[in-house]
Amino acid sequence: MNILIFKTVNEERTKKLLHSIDTLTNHVYMVLPESEICIYSEPELNIQCIGTSGKYIKYETIIEEHRIPDLRFHEVWVLSSDPGNMYTYREVYTVISELKCRKILYKVINEDGILTYDLRKEIIFSCTHTLLVRAVKTYMSLRHRIEKNRRT
Repeated sequence: MNILIFKTVNEERTKKLLHSIDTLTNHVYMVLPESEICIYSEPELNIQCIGTSGKYIKYETIIEEHRIPDLRFHEVWVLSSDPGNMYTYREVYTVISELKCRKILYKVINEDGILTYDLRKEIIFSCTHTLLVRAVKTYMSLRHRIEKNRRT
């Protein structure tokens, strides 16, 4: 099974997840900062690391430079420490939209264990939603300025 992991949590949580899966019988790829590749390139982990030049995952770096192999992934995992952060990984979701994959899983790793959410079943706010929110904010800001200028 081909699994792609986006490392979006600290080292302790990531290692907790990696020790809970069989990396020897699965083909595991992990997107992480290049500065952290040495941590996860241990032979017993059997992980293919995909480095990003910055600390955070950027669409331009990963997709335009063809860093992720052109494979069909069985599962793509987005890691988090809290279920409430589900909608904060815009760059990661943009990258995922360019990939061929069967399942997109959101893995919450905390003291209680590892919780898994299937993102195809969860509501993800689309780009249209973001655009509409920005439009309303801009409209309200302009309206406020106009009203303020009328009063003076």
